[in-house]
Amino acid sequence: MEPPLHTSLSLIHLCWRNKLWIAGSKLVGFLLAAAFLWLGPRSYEATAFLEMPMVKASAEGGGNSEETVLRTHEARLRFPALHEKLLAPDGGSLNPSTLEAFQRALTVAVVRRTRLLGITVRDASPEVARSRASGLATLYLAELAKLEQKELAFQRDQWKANTARTLLAWQEAEKSVLMARNAPGISPAGTSEAGGAPQELANAARNAGAAYEASLRQLREAETRLQVAPVPWRIEQPSLPYRAAWPLPWLTLLVGLFLGGLGGAWLIWLRQGGSGKV
Repeated sequence: MEPPLHTSLSLIHLCWRNKLWIAGSKLVGFLLAAAFLWLGPRSYEATAFLEMPMVKASAEGGGNSEETVLRTHEARLRFPALHEKLLAPDGGSLNPSTLEAFQRALTVAVVRRTRLLGITVRDASPEVARSRASGLATLYLAELAKLEQKELAFQRDQWKANTARTLLAWQEAEKSVLMARNAPGISPAGTSEAGGAPQELANAARNAGAAYEASLRQLREAETRLQVAPVPWRIEQPSLPYRAAWPLPWLTLLVGLFLGGLGGAWLIWLRQGGSGKV
């Protein structure tokens, strides 16, 4: 006596007895999957890599300054304003749905244990995916260069103002020393004893001169950094062949075989259950 029809053992027995049906249904599922791969919509993805220059680890960063900087750039690459410049370089109006579709198709990720940032774009056209991935990388580096130039110019202006202040302080200190030497009996302003005033003023003048020289060195370094191009990031452009993001061939075929076999088993169960025969 065979087990009841509703048990799993009976279903396995039915499938074995009707293995040709199962094989036929799997073949149908395989052919449908192949047809989907051939005729269905395709999605490709291209990845451009940005390699960050070496960053010196700081004590405050705990040795993880490179990862912190990479995470910062990763967040900046997701800014909608940057995407708008890529999709509408002429500054024209951009459809919000186009921007949202691009952001859904964009993936920015830090490659672990490296100084690489991966910019992946998916699209139905491999050429569009490649051009947008490389275009976003190039645009971001251009914007980054502008930002660095602004920061360096700001630092240069700060050191220029500081140098002017230290120079004025040095000139005032030298003037006080000269006045003290020409009028030794008169205590300069800010001193209580005439005998010790010249030495104190001389020390103050030397300190002011040292501060001016240090500020002048910093100003020259800031001007040099502004004139010399920073260490560039390296761009690794997407190359052929483009990797298909969807559908994945082997996964699609395996799913077709599985669903075909499942559909065949279901039809056999309906057929045998409807007739009441095992």
